[in-house]
Amino acid sequence: MLARELRRRYLVPTILRVPSVTERFGVTTWQVETDRGRREFSVADHDDSVRHLGGGRISVQDVDGNRFDIPDYHRLDRRTREILHKLV
Repeated sequence: MLARELRRRYLVPTILRVPSVTERFGVTTWQVETDRGRREFSVADHDDSVRHLGGGRISVQDVDGNRFDIPDYHRLDRRTREILHKLV
């Protein structure tokens, strides 16, 4: 019950696929597919906003403070892994 309530209050979409990431003036715009649908968000500072948490897990925080989770990037499709490898 506690886990369910925390998920409801602290929604952290899981990234399932990253079709594209574009960069302009040091800000990257991510087009992603999550467990909650398609999203687009911007990341300004990769050193602070994209974190490896171990075991293939990656946490991404956008410029608005929203967080996204990748539980294990090794399990994602090849194209997504290639994109992430360039960014992180």
